[in-house]
Amino acid sequence: MAKHQPTPREQFINKIAEITHRSPATVIKWVMGLSKPDINTKRILSKYFKAPVEELFPEEEKEEEK
Repeated sequence: MAKHQPTPREQFINKIAEITHRSPATVIKWVMGLSKPDINTKRILSKYFKAPVEELFPEEEKEEEK
């Protein structure tokens, strides 16, 4: 029987889970907006994507300014 090939979405979720040391279920919650990564995780993502935290999470920066 052929092994299931992960979809691009599954590959992305699994890669983010791997680099942040979180479960795929946690990453899915982030993607769905049900929870947010902590600041250290945001920094890991910022480094991985080579983009500032403020650019990756702009709405949170606006909330913190209030």
